[in-house]
Amino acid sequence: MKKLCLFGIMMLSFLSTSIAQVKDSLPSEWDWRDVNGYNWTVHRSAQEVSGDIVAHLNAFESRIKIVNDSPDMSIGLSARFIDFCDTSNNTAQFIVENGVPDGSWQRSDGCNLPDSMLVKATNWGIDPKVDSIIKSRIMEGPVVCYIVAKKGFSCDKDGIYISVMGKKTLFHAVYCCGWTSSGSWICRDSWMGNYFYCCSIEWATWLSAPCMGVEELVTYPKISNFVIFPNPSCSVVSLSFYLSGAEKVSVNMYDIAGREVCCLANKLFQVGNHKITYNRSNLPPGIYFLKLKSDKFIDTKKLILL
Repeated sequence: MKKLCLFGIMMLSFLSTSIAQVKDSLPSEWDWRDVNGYNWTVHRSAQEVSGDIVAHLNAFESRIKIVNDSPDMSIGLSARFIDFCDTSNNTAQFIVENGVPDGSWQRSDGCNLPDSMLVKATNWGIDPKVDSIIKSRIMEGPVVCYIVAKKGFSCDKDGIYISVMGKKTLFHAVYCCGWTSSGSWICRDSWMGNYFYCCSIEWATWLSAPCMGVEELVTYPKISNFVIFPNPSCSVVSLSFYLSGAEKVSVNMYDIAGREVCCLANKLFQVGNHKITYNRSNLPPGIYFLKLKSDKFIDTKKLILL
């Protein structure tokens, strides 16, 4: 049964009034690291992907937790999928139109995934450099803030960074989860992963999260422990995996050129551990790939035949 998402709906009500009314109703400080005694933030640093992608995913996953009233929800969407598949140079729009799979995604899975494997934002937008508007948006959940950062950007000894124009500058996307009573924004750097205080924001982007129900994310995926053995192999190959729920699963083998060699299985499997044995018969030595796929899961393993 899906949750009613009352907490998220309450947050959304902040934008239904005028800017003046919003400004008067805003608290003097706000920090999603401690709201109602819970930490709603998400921590992910830039690793082999851009800081823009990391900031957007952190903000999106935080909002999923908030809308679903589940601070302990574990999500872990794939930043590598966006980096590999997005050609629009607009991360927020890509998450709305295409969605994002979980962290088990690999390049061999491709970009055209079924909707059942994707989490999509319901909307996105840009807020101008008006503090009351950005603050009211943060009350819904963390946002992506763009600051003017000098290359090699760092903070002073008090952790305060002043965003100023100058030589060798760039617009840097950071995760923003609140503001202090002194007027500084609470941000998290996508490059280094540390929190800092920023005095000026140029603009902010936001993503509306879906009301999914905790079970739709926490139990996903249902397949685990996908193992091939022996590997490398001279003759017979076995693969095993575990299912936490009944699921239709297909297992296919592909050669190095991506051509399908054979289908090892395509049927409904019950809960529990499963093992499939394959005799290579007349297959020549080389590198092959075994792809295990269900409606909500794809995993590919490399197999070396000697």
